Amino acid sequence: SQSANPYGLSTTQPRTGAYATNSARRQTAVYQAERSSPFGGISRTLGWVETSDTTRCRSRACARPPGSEKARMAKRTRIYTRTGDDGTTGLYSGARVRKTDARVEAYGTVDELSSAIGVALAMLRDSPSTDDRVEVWLAWTQDKLFDLGAELATPSESKRSVPAVTDGDVAALERAIDESEEGLPLLDHFIHAGGSTPGAMLHLARTICRRAERRVTALREHESSVDPVTLRYLNRLGDALFVWARRLSAERGAAESPWRKDAPPPG
Repeated sequence: SQSANPYGLSTTQPRTGAYATNSARRQTAVYQAERSSPFGGISRTLGWVETSDTTRCRSRACARPPGSEKARMAKRTRIYTRTGDDGTTGLYSGARVRKTDARVEAYGTVDELSSAIGVALAMLRDSPSTDDRVEVWLAWTQDKLFDLGAELATPSESKRSVPAVTDGDVAALERAIDESEEGLPLLDHFIHAGGSTPGAMLHLARTICRRAERRVTALREHESSVDPVTLRYLNRLGDALFVWARRLSAERGAAESPWRKDAPPPG
């Protein structure tokens, strides 16, 4: 069945796990293309990519021209290129920078965050619940993080039609937080990361999200072109991951572990 996506716009993807599955296939295709030597960086591969059941465009700029019946597919390439053996990587502009560059640290940490969310999604598919809203939100979040990574990997002089997070996405996360908090016990104390297995994984993702926020903040200190909405999105996402972790643990009957001030050692 078809359904509206979490942030209120129509989508042709089902609300079930197929949304995340097709998203993962698209991301794999783009990452394979990224490693190809003709491409300078992640944002150069944003075009038509092949999925199991359809061909979708990552941005409006790659819309099919009038009369076009077929889409341009991502080429199959080798995973290894050897171009990064000297400790550098390519950006959209074609410039090569050190892999320790602040920009690479920023979008690399966003990639790490998406990977942690992917682990949580795999756990959810292994232990499904009657409410799949958190799973749907997480699948959407991975798409937005891919957009965010593409934006961070693109210097300001090369930004044309690169997808980006927006204030609408920030507002969507705020709606998700309000929705997911309904019915949860009120917190009057700090809690430890833990609970259910997928909930604990989202707590780990939350800490990676905070690190990504710090990396983007550091990048913006000497790259004023970094859109401040990226920080607002990551800040709100950290809050959302905390609430989603609590929601998943509550659905699975896993108790939260409160912080015990001055806790004595085990007897």
